[in-house]
Amino acid sequence: MRNRRLLDLLAFCGYIVSMEFAKWVRDNRERVDLTQEELAEAAGIHVNTISNYERGETLPQRRHRRRLEAIFDRKYKEVHDGDEMERKAPR
Repeated sequence: MRNRRLLDLLAFCGYIVSMEFAKWVRDNRERVDLTQEELAEAAGIHVNTISNYERGETLPQRRHRRRLEAIFDRKYKEVHDGDEMERKAPR
């Protein structure tokens, strides 16, 4: 029973992270005025993958996240001691 609750909690936390990433991708894509198709082409990622990210269905591989960070010129939110911060991606 205890393990089941822990698994449920971990699944919920994964859902929250996925939805935060979805919002980050969508908000930044709109900020730089790109369609999903244009973003996919610029990042070398299939458009269905971008769509999945924006719906919170999947999280990216590290290399895909880094490509998106470079295109948006923004790093994905990092959590440090409970404080969230958004930093510019290094050039």
